[in-house]
Amino acid sequence: MLKEEIGKAAVRNSELTYYVYSSEQNSGICITQTKIESASGSVTGGHTRAVKLAQTLLRNLVFPDNLSEILDDYNLPDEAVPKVET
Repeated sequence: MLKEEIGKAAVRNSELTYYVYSSEQNSGICITQTKIESASGSVTGGHTRAVKLAQTLLRNLVFPDNLSEILDDYNLPDEAVPKVET
């Protein structure tokens, strides 16, 4: 089967991709919707610390919905985090 991308369109928080497909017996159209969400927030401690956190979030596939809670916890001052004795 041959699948050819015809074009893309951005609508609100989605991206639509239009394809035409064909095989020996039939042809058709396929539309794929990809949701686009974003979130942002400040990280205390500078650029290097922000890059390291972003790499960790990427590695763990964190979604935009979770970013604000993670940043709330991450930006706590060290004295606010209870020490865990081992």
